Parts: sequence; structure tokens; C-alpha cells
Amino acid sequence: VEFTAPITARRVVLREYADRIRKYELHSFDAGEWKTAAAGERIGWMTDPSFPATTARLWRLEILDSTGGPSLHEFSLEAE
Repeated sequence: VEFTAPITARRVVLREYADRIRKYELHSFDAGEWKTAAAGERIGWMTDPSFPATTARLWRLEILDSTGGPSLHEFSLEAE
């Protein structure tokens, strides 16, 4: 996800149609490199992990393991 200006986020909301994702990481891009802001297992219907306040313009969700094609239907960052 690319924003026009950096945002500061402390939480991400992730939702799936089917429970397929088994491991994921949320990354922010800062100082020329991707950094892990949050990581977890099994998204299922919904997960909303909190993490230390992180400011970035570029964000990505990396699916590291799943039982089939991921069925993500919401990926939202809660900005301050």
C-alpha cells in the first residue's frame, strides 16, 4: 500500500473469507529497507494486532504460509 504522505499506525485489521493464512508479516518501508512492524499466525475471520507506533509511506503484507490461495478481504491500517 502506498500513501501520498507517511502515516503513523499502531494497529492493522486483517480479515479472510476462508481460514487459509497460517503465517504473515506486516512490513513498513523506512530508511531504504523493509522492516517488520507486526507478525502473526492464522488470520481467520479477523485479527487486529497492535504494534509500536510506526511511521511510513509504504506498507506491505507478506503471506509466508497458507493452506491454499489466501482469501484476504480486508487490510486496513489504523492511523493516528
